[in-house]
Amino acid sequence: MKLLFETTNRTEVDETRFLLESRGIPIFIGNENAGNMLGPVFTARQFGLWVILEEHHEDAQALLNNPEHIVNKPVDVESFYTELEKHKPQTLNKMLRWSCGITIAVIALIYLFIVYS
Repeated sequence: MKLLFETTNRTEVDETRFLLESRGIPIFIGNENAGNMLGPVFTARQFGLWVILEEHHEDAQALLNNPEHIVNKPVDVESFYTELEKHKPQTLNKMLRWSCGITIAVIALIYLFIVYS
């Protein structure tokens, strides 16, 4: 992933998302849902718009400068996101197993320290 730009303007993020995805460039928006968790008091937040496939970064920049730019290697964005979602549970399971293993090891070390102190 490569950062394209950061902004506090939600409209700019939405318009850019539409432009890039309609031309075959999948993106990720950092902090997209953070404001929803903080409530209406904290409405000003910084969004990061990331190009997921680094090979699309130059095309994305070119599209921002010229909406008529033709992307060299567009992808089917909907299929891309669907495939990404298929792998999410596997990644989360691996992360959970790893963090549980670390937690158990730390508890065991603390126990050994207490018993043999």
